[in-house]
Amino acid sequence: MNFPSSSEKGGIAVRSPGPMKRTVRKAQIPAGLIALLTITYTDGSTQLLPTGADWSAYESNVRFSEIYDGETYDAAFDPSSAPIAIAEFDGPSDTLIAQQGEKITEQERIVPARIFTTPVGETVIDFGQEITGYVEVSLDAHAGDCVELSHAEVLDKHGNFYTENYRAAKAKFLYFCKEGFQTWHPKLTFFGFRYIRVDQFPGGAKSSTSGQFYRSCRLLRPAAHRFSFQFKSAVK
Repeated sequence: MNFPSSSEKGGIAVRSPGPMKRTVRKAQIPAGLIALLTITYTDGSTQLLPTGADWSAYESNVRFSEIYDGETYDAAFDPSSAPIAIAEFDGPSDTLIAQQGEKITEQERIVPARIFTTPVGETVIDFGQEITGYVEVSLDAHAGDCVELSHAEVLDKHGNFYTENYRAAKAKFLYFCKEGFQTWHPKLTFFGFRYIRVDQFPGGAKSSTSGQFYRSCRLLRPAAHRFSFQFKSAVK
């Protein structure tokens, strides 16, 4: 995907399907997209597809996603049933910059160290280490069934799930199932955690410890850097 220069026009604006702020719930605001897709065919020819009035926009299966509050995904939702009106705009595009920051990749899967019931009766999964990443679930379910997980870094002194250090952040994983067997992990956010609490699961939270719930986590981290350096004088 390439971005046109500031002299090019033809961006499209759509209305975002949900609130963009977690603390200050503002009115829905337009979201803009300006892009140029380059399609290269097998014969070597190319076709350019700039954004314009002939593009269409639809709501997503991702119903909500935010760095602090987590992600809500509805696998049974049909995006084609929810078109979004678009309107062309002229910019500005001179302030657009490319994505900044290191590329983050999935490095490894971490299986739980233990699954236990807390003193207050909650089902908690302990991955045995602090993780930056997300949980992936695999299960057989019916359309509309819900998997809800909460994340935490520590337990309290009694061994119960503790999230006070997250302050207002909800850090929720909320997945509404489609029919049949399925595997899912958050698409647009990640979490910092060691423990997850099973708040909802088809058949009840305790059933999540059976074989139908493949408890795994992928760790995200930047690719390793390789570099060298020299000193002009001896290091003391």
